[in-house]
Amino acid sequence: MVNSSSMSALDAWRATTSSPAELLGFDAAGKLAAGKLADVVVIAGSLSDLDDLRGRVRQVWLDGTQVR
Repeated sequence: MVNSSSMSALDAWRATTSSPAELLGFDAAGKLAAGKLADVVVIAGSLSDLDDLRGRVRQVWLDGTQVR
């Protein structure tokens, strides 16, 4: 979807993280920062490269616990 639009990779990340949290008024999530809630997926490579994200997953953290 992003590749066929004029949306940049950075805009795509914002559209799936901080923007929804902000729109929903959920101040405790959406950004990695002290005091925020976060489930985290660690990927290899550049954030601007959106190809094969699933294959580049290195770690997954849910509620502070590493699950992968």
